Amino acid sequence: MIKEFVADKITYVVDREANCYEISFSDYRDEPEQYVVAQRAFFFDKLDVELGMDTYYFEYADQSSSGYGICSTVKLERDRAVFKIKNGALDVITEIHIKFKNTMSVKSWGELAEVFEKIFDRRI
Repeated sequence: MIKEFVADKITYVVDREANCYEISFSDYRDEPEQYVVAQRAFFFDKLDVELGMDTYYFEYADQSSSGYGICSTVKLERDRAVFKIKNGALDVITEIHIKFKNTMSVKSWGELAEVFEKIFDRRI
């Protein structure tokens, strides 16, 4: 099943105190019905590695649709983002397509792309 929504809020953070990068896409601004949040720590400790948490965290719409390293493919373009989910990682969800309503709200497209790349450890 492919989930689709239009994001009217796009945020990204490099949080030194929390030791992580974070990016989020949501509909309906501050009261979202659908959203994607992805985070990745700057550094992982031994326990993170042992628990398989030494990668990015991905969440769609609530914590019951979340996990570590669950995307097989990620893509960020100027007008959309696409996340292909590994088989069975989010039950029946196979892909999440997000169209951007207004990328003008992003303070720096280059910084957004850099945070996206850092989280997913990929070049876009």
